[in-house]
Parts: sequence; structure tokens; C-alpha cells
Amino acid sequence: MRTALDEQDKDKSVKLWQQLFGDGFRAPATTAAASLAKAGQPASAEGVTRAPSERFIEEMGVQWTGGRWARIEARVANPIGTGSADLRRTGFAPVGRDIYFTVSTDAPQPYDIWWKVRNHGPDAENAHGLRGQITPGRGPRIRERTRYRGRHYVEVWIVKDGKVVASDHHDVVIR
Repeated sequence: MRTALDEQDKDKSVKLWQQLFGDGFRAPATTAAASLAKAGQPASAEGVTRAPSERFIEEMGVQWTGGRWARIEARVANPIGTGSADLRRTGFAPVGRDIYFTVSTDAPQPYDIWWKVRNHGPDAENAHGLRGQITPGRGPRIRERTRYRGRHYVEVWIVKDGKVVASDHHDVVIR
């Protein structure tokens, strides 16, 4: 752990953390994307074109302090209202379903919760549905409807006194 913490190269540091925690450990997608944006390149961390209204947390005027944890839970509603399934366990959601995202955190109140829903891919692009706005002030639970096939994601930040104290990222694959 000490080697991963001390490593100055972020890519090498992530690889070291992955040796400890597995491939599920990743650097926040927005960090690399913001670096590209600041360099004048219109690409996100995933190598796709930035959505027209997309924002990155680094552009929002908040500082990163960390020190707390946040975790997004995503539940995919069954079509006839008979419960839900954990998106991390199923790995994907079908088109036409509601997904309920809930964040939990160990940060002490009061704090603000900022959400980002990022849609990618030809389905979203053709329907003018590319998204990536950051929405401050939403509650701990949001509902999203699956409309576009592809790989998308949701991110959340816990903001306290103008500082990000915790965040999480949840991949969303829609088939």
C-alpha cells in the first residue's frame, strides 16, 4: 500500500492498487478527462467526444480533499414491479427499465450531493441524448430510465464546505 500511495505516476499507482484490490479498482474517470479538456482536447477519459453540455468536477470550482467514502448502489426495477436486481451483480440493464441509484457515505451532515449521468454511444448520439452535466443539490437517490444501448456511467460527489470529501463511480451497461 505504501508503494501505491507514494507512486507519483497515476497510472502506475492505479496498477499497484489493482494488485491489492483487483481490477475493479479504478482511478476516477473525470480526472483524466479534465486533463484532456484543460489541454484543449475535446475528448473524455473514455476516448469519445465530450458531450455538448458535459462538465467535469475539476471545472466546478471545488477542491478535492477526500478522507471520506461514498458508495453508489444501483437497483434495476423489474418490468412488472416485482422487485429489483443489483446492477453490479447483473452487469447490465435492459432498455426500458428504471434504475434507482442511491448513495451512502460516512461524511457527517451537512453536505451536498452532486450527481453526473453520462450517456455514450451511437444510440444516445443519434437521439441527441448525450449527457454529462453535473447536478448539484439533488438528494441521495435518483431515478434514471434506460433508453440507449451502450456503456454509460453515473458518478456522485459528496461536497462539504466547497470541498469534495468523497465520490464514487458506477458503470452502467445497457443492452
